[in-house]
Order: sequence, then C-alpha cells, then structure tokens
Amino acid sequence: MENAIATGEVERRLRARYDELWADIDREVEKHRGQRIQDLVQRPADAEDYATADVLMDLNLAEIDRDVKELRAVEYALGRLKRGEYGTCQSCGRQIDPARLDALPYAVLCIDCQTRAERNRQQTPSL
Repeated sequence: MENAIATGEVERRLRARYDELWADIDREVEKHRGQRIQDLVQRPADAEDYATADVLMDLNLAEIDRDVKELRAVEYALGRLKRGEYGTCQSCGRQIDPARLDALPYAVLCIDCQTRAERNRQQTPSL
C-alpha cells in the first residue's frame, strides 16, 4: 500500500508539472501570435535593433523548445509509471536513487549512467 501512495504522489507531481508546462507553452505562443519581429522592439530603426529583435525571438523559441522537451520527458515518465517501469534506470536496470527522482521526477538514468552519458557527449565532437 505504501508503494501505491508513493506512486500516486509521483503521478500527481508529474501531472502538475505537465499542466504547468502546457500553460507556459501556451502563454509564450499566445504572447507572440500575430506579432512580427519588428513589434518586439517597436519597429527597429537600424541593424543593431534588428539583431536585438533576432536575439529576443531566438530566446523565446529556445524557451518554448526547452518546455516542449521537458513536457515530452514528463509524458514519458507518466507512461513508465503506468507500465510499472518508473524509477528503473533504462541503461543498467538498477533503481534510480529516490533523492534523484525527487529532484528530477522524469529522470530515466541513475546518476552513474547519467554521468557516463554526459562524459560521452563531451567527448563526441560536434559537426
């Protein structure tokens, strides 16, 4: 029964985060619906103003992209929870530390596997 309570709490937290992310994404999209880049800096007068407008637009798109990626991770965690796979490292199969899951409820790797994956990414040259 204790596990069911913990699972219910995890699901509640994941669903709450899911709702927050959707609200953030919706707010960002709505904020810029129908706006042209010129509207972001009130009709740029020169190249520097256009550059600033480009940076602002890139930041907004990066924020939306980050939220969408987290939203997908939350959806995936909810699916793992439903299948009874939540909290198991997808690389080594060991249990993920509860403190890690508390901090990052959608974690799919234990800390050792996550560290190894990050180290491998750093060693792989980008194109």
